Amino acid sequence: MKHSFLFCLLVMLFFPFLGNAQSTLQVSDLQVEYLTQPIAVDVVEPRFSWKLIDQTRGQKQTAYQILVASNKELLEKEKGDLWDSGKVNSSQLAQIVYGGQKLHSNQVCFWKVRSFDKDQNPSLWSEVSSFSIGLLQNSDWKGIWMQHPTASDEKHIWFRKDFTLNQNTETAFVYVASVGYHELYINGKKVDDRVLAPSLTRLNKRVLYVGYDVKSLLKPGKNTLAIWYGPGWSRYKHYQKDITQSLKVQMEYAYKDGKTFSLSSDNSWKCKVSSSQNLGHNKHADNGGESVDARKFVTNWNQTDLDTSGWESAKEVQLNLVLSSQMSEPSRVLDSLEAKDIVEIKKGVYRIDLGKNFTGFLSLKFRNTKEGDLVKISVSDDSKTKKDFGQKYRYICKGQEVETFENRFNYTAGRYIYLSGLRTKPSQGDIQALLVGNDLKGSGSFTSSNALFNQIYDTDLWTFRINTTEGFTSDCPHRERLGYGEELFATAWGIGMPTYKAGAFYNNLMRNWTDMQEPSGWIYHTTPQANHIAWGGPLWSSAGLNIAWEYYQNYGDTKALELVYEPSRKWLEFLSQHTENGLLVPYFGFGKFLGDWAGPGGRKEFGKRRRVFCGESALWELFFCFCWGRGMIF
Repeated sequence: MKHSFLFCLLVMLFFPFLGNAQSTLQVSDLQVEYLTQPIAVDVVEPRFSWKLIDQTRGQKQTAYQILVASNKELLEKEKGDLWDSGKVNSSQLAQIVYGGQKLHSNQVCFWKVRSFDKDQNPSLWSEVSSFSIGLLQNSDWKGIWMQHPTASDEKHIWFRKDFTLNQNTETAFVYVASVGYHELYINGKKVDDRVLAPSLTRLNKRVLYVGYDVKSLLKPGKNTLAIWYGPGWSRYKHYQKDITQSLKVQMEYAYKDGKTFSLSSDNSWKCKVSSSQNLGHNKHADNGGESVDARKFVTNWNQTDLDTSGWESAKEVQLNLVLSSQMSEPSRVLDSLEAKDIVEIKKGVYRIDLGKNFTGFLSLKFRNTKEGDLVKISVSDDSKTKKDFGQKYRYICKGQEVETFENRFNYTAGRYIYLSGLRTKPSQGDIQALLVGNDLKGSGSFTSSNALFNQIYDTDLWTFRINTTEGFTSDCPHRERLGYGEELFATAWGIGMPTYKAGAFYNNLMRNWTDMQEPSGWIYHTTPQANHIAWGGPLWSSAGLNIAWEYYQNYGDTKALELVYEPSRKWLEFLSQHTENGLLVPYFGFGKFLGDWAGPGGRKEFGKRRRVFCGESALWELFFCFCWGRGMIF
């Protein structure tokens, strides 16, 4: 009898735990605003997403719990001092809105989540992830827009600032906004592997800033923050009246005792024209290349041991621009191509065949050079005409056994590289082409038993990759290099969203589209470049709303529809003012109201009947997307 009593007592004591068995669900791939551990989130109520892994048939999430804390130690104790959602009965895995304490600029947050399965059993807690808040308001920026006081607009500039730390930092972030491109260095080391930063926007309206976590690169004592700047699209003729080559920098850091400090761009920064510059004019068929004079390179330009007595002080410029964080994947080197064939087509001129087209950088080794040797480089996608669209490069040698040329602030596109000015024929190992594009991670793929179908898919995928960099998909990466609306829309639903984790990428693209609207309601045909002469029509200008509807269908995210709602309403109002007998009619001059572009059977974008038919079809598609989208958000 005594044993029976003890057994019942044990059952009663442990029964609650028996009813709360550990689920086999595994929580993975934690994201904030579609990004993994993002730095410089610039929304006050970020959204959380995750994925579940389980081999059990019929398994599902019935509830979740999110903890957000100001440090990892609290999460280890299962405490969320910023937000504890509690157990929320929901199967939702994505776009769960933060509901805790108000977040502030430059704040670091840590979070984890657990799910409850179909039997209400909790999973193990996920691994701890993190995100940081950027500078939420323009007023949070303390520094000036600065530039070199005398340099012409094609020059690449070195900027630097020396500063002293009393001790190791607990947190340290640098925010860089540049009208053009930048690379950030701390104590001589490049902070990360991104290139062509930041992604492109309508530069006379909005500039993206990039947040960098630099804690691991700092040390007690003297430090140097350095930036290599390139003008990028700031030389684009449609922007030149409104902006100038410049950048703004702010460093926020804290010690373990909680004391915080700032370092911002001001006139005390030193600057110097670097060893490289742009070639070409950033215009149609002449996006140019770069020129490097290796003799002028200063090895320690970004290190603490440099004498800057010959450098100039930065000059302040006045700009009125919206600053937004780049909350999308950066451009990076994604792949490489080796030379397939090298032919001396005439004395001293070599043609290198890469085997297929690419977009990105060149990495070329030159051997046994002498000081002052001039190596000329051009890139073409045609071996017969050698048409290079102004993609010309030059390298003035320092005079070494081996020297290397690489792009930095301008990319190139094509299949064939032409070299002249070398003392020895290059070997295949001396030639490398680096594919540069937005670093989108794969989420879907296609394969079949049909070799032709597989080849078509692979060709589509490669074409998308080599046309998608700087935050948009271009019509072509060499001749025009513009984000035409009809191609943005077609590639979004055709390959971008089905193949990649592209939520952040297209969210950024849609915001750029809203910046393209003029007071009349009309929207440019290209995004993010406000090109006044680029051809197009209603379909081109409607890309943002059409993409937003596809975005909603792919991700179930209504924020995109909210983002484009008001610009879409104004765009529809504009179109409604240009109708006759209920049909949309041309509203601007030649090239601004095209029919179907590059249709089967030859060019059919001209002719009034064809243009009106295409424009009317685009209008009705726009109208239906607007109505469907409105129904989702109201």
